[in-house]
Amino acid sequence: MEQAAEMSDARRRYEFKKTLEKLQAKQGSGTELISLYIPPDKQIYDVTSQLRDEFGQCANIKSKQTRTNVQSAISSILSRLKYYKNPPENGIAVFCGTIQLGGDRSDLECTIIEPPEPLNLYLYRCSSNFELEPLK
Repeated sequence: MEQAAEMSDARRRYEFKKTLEKLQAKQGSGTELISLYIPPDKQIYDVTSQLRDEFGQCANIKSKQTRTNVQSAISSILSRLKYYKNPPENGIAVFCGTIQLGGDRSDLECTIIEPPEPLNLYLYRCSSNFELEPLK
């Protein structure tokens, strides 16, 4: 029984590392990729209210494409956070944004990770790639 739990934990860590590698390879144009870290002691309500404020601030982005993509990502994150009353015991990391697929093609992708160790910081960042340092 203990060996099965050990295997399960090892598999979870392996999948976690693979997910981080996939996220690291993703690129966006401009500041369209959002990294959001929520520690276990942060209220989801506070996070959603900050995201709504950020949604309003997005109107100041000059590039229409970037503005639209950031607003889409924030809307996607807000819709996914509705399913959480409180963060999981280790916190939660959300990575969302419009990924460049090549040429003129792009796709909105959203990944939610429950880290194996507790998060001890709150972070909201828009960038051209995902902020993965706190998870490494």
